[in-house]
Amino acid sequence: MAGFKYLKSLTLAVSALEMCIMGQHLFVHGVRLDDNRVIHEYDLQGNFIRSFGTMYKSPNEIINFTLSQGHLACAVDDSVVVFAPGSGIGELYGYDTTGALRWVTEIRGYQPTDLFETERGYTSQIPKKGFHFVRTVTPLQSGYLALQLGFSTRHSASEADAYARLESIVVDVRNGRAGYVGSAAPPLVGVGSGYRVGSVDDPYPQVFVEHIVIRVTP
Repeated sequence: MAGFKYLKSLTLAVSALEMCIMGQHLFVHGVRLDDNRVIHEYDLQGNFIRSFGTMYKSPNEIINFTLSQGHLACAVDDSVVVFAPGSGIGELYGYDTTGALRWVTEIRGYQPTDLFETERGYTSQIPKKGFHFVRTVTPLQSGYLALQLGFSTRHSASEADAYARLESIVVDVRNGRAGYVGSAAPPLVGVGSGYRVGSVDDPYPQVFVEHIVIRVTP
C-alpha cells in the first residue's frame, strides 16, 4: 500500500514559513522580532546548525519583521539556497550551504509598496502605478529557477483579485543572472522531469503541462 511512514517531529526555534531540504540538512525560513536573520539550518535530527540571511535593518522591529518574510528554495544540484523577500525589497539572494552570500540579484522594474513608519509600527499604501510581490520561487532543471511576481493595482486590490498580472523570470542560480520571460505563463504549481505544471481558474479551471526550455536573456 502506498503512503507515508512517520519518522519523527522536530522542535524548531522559529515558526516555519517555508522549508526545503538539501542532502542531510533542513533549511527553514522563519522570522522573529528579536532576530532579523531569515534562514535557519538544522540537520535532519533537529539539531540547530546556524542562522543566516539578514534582509532589512531598521529601528522599527515591526517593519523588519514584515519585510523579512518571503520565499525559500533549495537548488539541490548546485548547492544554492535562494531567498526572495515577499514584498518591499526587489532583490533575490543566493547563499551556499555554509550561509555565505554568493550573489544578489536586483529585480529590474520591481515596484514596491509604499511603507510609512508610525509610532506603533507602520502603514502601507498602494502606489498609483501599482506594486509587485513575489508569489513563488521554484527550482527548475539543474542550474535554474523560476521566480513569479504578482503585480497588483489599486483596482485589482479593491476587487480582491490575487493580482492584475503574473510576471515570470528565470534565474541562473550559479551566478544570479536573471532573464524576463513575460506575463503569459500560468501560475507555477510544480516542476519535474523537465516539465512544469501550471494552473488557472479563469475562464474555467485548467491545468497546463509544458516542457521546460530555458533561454535566459537580460
